[in-house]
Amino acid sequence: MRSHPRRMLHYGAISMAMGTVVTGIASYQFAMKSAAVLYIGWGLWWVSVVLALASSILLVYLLVSKQTQSIESVTGAWLLLAAPLTVCAASGATIAEYLPTNLALITITAGYFLLGAGMPLACCLLVLYVHRITVYKLPSRDTVLTSFIPLGPISQMGVASITLGRIAQEVVPVALPHIEALGVAMFHVGIISALVAWGCALFALAHAVFSVVYEQRSSKIPFTISWWALVFPIGVFSRLTVDLSQTLQLGFFRVVHLLLLATLLALWLFNVVRTVVGIWTGSIFGIAELTEDCECCACRGDGMQKPAARASGCEDSLVIMGKSGAGKTSMRLLIFSNYTANDTRRLGATIDVEHSTVQFMGDLNLNIWDCGGQHKYLDNYLNEQKENIFGNVEVLIYVFDLETTNKDSEYVLYDECLHSLATYSREAKVYCLVHKMDKIPDADQKAHTLEQYRRALDKRSDLFKPEVFGTSIWDYTLYHAWSQIVYKLVPNMATIERHLSSFRQLSEACEVVLFERATFLVVC
Repeated sequence: MRSHPRRMLHYGAISMAMGTVVTGIASYQFAMKSAAVLYIGWGLWWVSVVLALASSILLVYLLVSKQTQSIESVTGAWLLLAAPLTVCAASGATIAEYLPTNLALITITAGYFLLGAGMPLACCLLVLYVHRITVYKLPSRDTVLTSFIPLGPISQMGVASITLGRIAQEVVPVALPHIEALGVAMFHVGIISALVAWGCALFALAHAVFSVVYEQRSSKIPFTISWWALVFPIGVFSRLTVDLSQTLQLGFFRVVHLLLLATLLALWLFNVVRTVVGIWTGSIFGIAELTEDCECCACRGDGMQKPAARASGCEDSLVIMGKSGAGKTSMRLLIFSNYTANDTRRLGATIDVEHSTVQFMGDLNLNIWDCGGQHKYLDNYLNEQKENIFGNVEVLIYVFDLETTNKDSEYVLYDECLHSLATYSREAKVYCLVHKMDKIPDADQKAHTLEQYRRALDKRSDLFKPEVFGTSIWDYTLYHAWSQIVYKLVPNMATIERHLSSFRQLSEACEVVLFERATFLVVC
């Protein structure tokens, strides 16, 4: 479990599946036909409770103590930390209806404990997720479907609240006659909590639909196994809606429930057909998983992350390398995430490798690997993970820190990177950015310093002929350098230039400049 800190989130699905079985035993009245079936279902529920508590507590412990996370890695899948607890709370209330009074009281009490453990955790994770999409925008195309996952735990909290309240209304007056009014109060509180959860779930559903539609317009989302992640959240939302409909006797919820059922059926049939076709053709195997972890990194037992091995045939990458504090992440976020120069001041050190896929000029994907520059990570890149980092590299950008006090060590690291690149990606292009040029106020001194770097780097680069740029986040130089880099990456640049030339002649313009819409980089 420790080897994959985000993929292990899915272990909570075991207890969730067992909770679904328990709900089925109660909902389809199998428990009423046989006492043995009832107590088997109740025993299965306690097993699911133990698994839910174990998975949630253990996974939270591993995430906060054994792994180093970044806010950029948060997806809707993180809600799977809390989902098992709320699922068990709801399934316990469902089967408690058929148990003897004393056992039912124990079950609903445990259900409230589970709901109390899962609800604050889910709310905290929702805040993290909203913060992530606010700062880093929507998840990538391969993981945007995880936007539906928050709908599940939110709806499940409402289902658990209203179901526990309904059973408590019946059990508490009999089991605890001295506080019989508490049962009615718990029922009323359950209804209010369910209504609040329904409104929150509706907002989460609207956001998820918007995210998918927005991403689909930019680039078509391929069918992967992660499409099945939509079934459970919509199904739970439908369950919450029907519970409110039966409790409040409002036709509005009945209509919404029918619409959700129709949507769920259509989605289920679509997934079944596409999955069968994918299995037959083999296209569904070896695809992106539910979380971004498979895209960017796996984790070693010592807590250090290592980049996942690239599959054969995957897209080439753009690797940013340099020592810690050189400004690699700052320039990446400034160019591709609309950060301002002042915003970069609050950034911390990059932890191992931060992977991001940036859409550029519509359908061009830049697969960027931002490598942390701390010594322990650099040693890992150049030894254990040499092939993973330097294999299938199209562009290596090495960032030199102008403020460094040890240029010799910078050059040694640069030499080692070129040696690894020559072994695994001999056709790669190399760009060297001498960063923080704003520290030199005099223009002549800037030019002299940059020329010194060019001469030193030319002597060290036999196979590769690096292009050297002086850059700063405080002026146009950073955009100029990245514009030159991206220019070389656009595959049909000759065609674009030909069309622009025709457009300039037709419009009788003196000059035509093409900017990329999202980043405002000069393409040509």
